Amino acid sequence: MGPPLVMTPHQSSSETNEAVIRRVYAEIVNHGQFDLIDELYRPDVVDHDPFPGAPDGREGVRFTLGRLRQMYSDVEVTIEHLTAHDDKVTLRSTMRGTFARGLRGTPSTDRRVEYDAVVVFRLKDGLIAERWATLTIDRLLDQLGVDAADVRSSRIEVDVSGDKSTSMLRALGELLTKSSAGT
Repeated sequence: MGPPLVMTPHQSSSETNEAVIRRVYAEIVNHGQFDLIDELYRPDVVDHDPFPGAPDGREGVRFTLGRLRQMYSDVEVTIEHLTAHDDKVTLRSTMRGTFARGLRGTPSTDRRVEYDAVVVFRLKDGLIAERWATLTIDRLLDQLGVDAADVRSSRIEVDVSGDKSTSMLRALGELLTKSSAGT
């Protein structure tokens, strides 16, 4: 467990917010310490890019991070760059792992993958209030042996929300389901 998040007289709110995000990746994402979600996230946190089917609030965070850890048996996320300013923390990260469980019940590929993400967090009173994320989906698809153009054309069929990242995940799931069914 990381150090307690107590603001010292010499520590700015940006430094405190940065420490919160570093704990999220070190302890929750990389080591599955989901009990810390209640400590680091607001009950009404808004995830603008959740895993499809995630509920609202902290339970949605548990759902999204749980799915990530299920899909990649040995997931490790490295923070490559992090900057904090006022109530926002922005980072660029690299996710590495073995694609051990397919989406929507599709078979795994057991392929080692690596891709980058840019994530923006907004914190309020030292707790995560909002999250936005984008990832290098083409790089991930290439490593899984999936043609990105196929996913993009599938997105038209499944994108009902207009949410780009969620629809790309849904499209990938649909495409992998079709591929495993032999269609």
